[in-house]
Amino acid sequence: MMLPTPSQTVGPFFSFGLAWMVPQEPVDTGFVVEGVVVDKNADPVGDALVEALWVANGQAAFARSLCEPTGRYHLRITASGNEVASPILVSVFARGLLQRLVTAMYLTDIGDELLCSLDPLRRQTLIAKPTPTGYAFDVILSGESETVFLAW
Repeated sequence: MMLPTPSQTVGPFFSFGLAWMVPQEPVDTGFVVEGVVVDKNADPVGDALVEALWVANGQAAFARSLCEPTGRYHLRITASGNEVASPILVSVFARGLLQRLVTAMYLTDIGDELLCSLDPLRRQTLIAKPTPTGYAFDVILSGESETVFLAW
């Protein structure tokens, strides 16, 4: 019987391997989700990759963003807020992680069983905050204010 091999860390060359990704041209529809990926010390994770997967009008859609050196990312959600079914699934890849981290982003605090089952302080880590251009959603990888991550 063959056993699975262990996961390996991405290593110090994670962002180098993704340099071919260029920012997408702006799209006239939808909204922007912007945020920052930080570690437990609030230091930016400048070479992380953030992906989002959502369903709008019965169709699945996807967006991806490399973080800037400041840890900032920008995702274009190509649907209006009222068309997007909650939650938007968010994956984070970064050096030092053995596997991607998966979380859920809600556009309102009216949620499903997952959101309602969380302590109010933990619940807030999954709710995006409205901005003039869309929403803000920060990802805190560990520590006291850590974003709630899902087992998958």
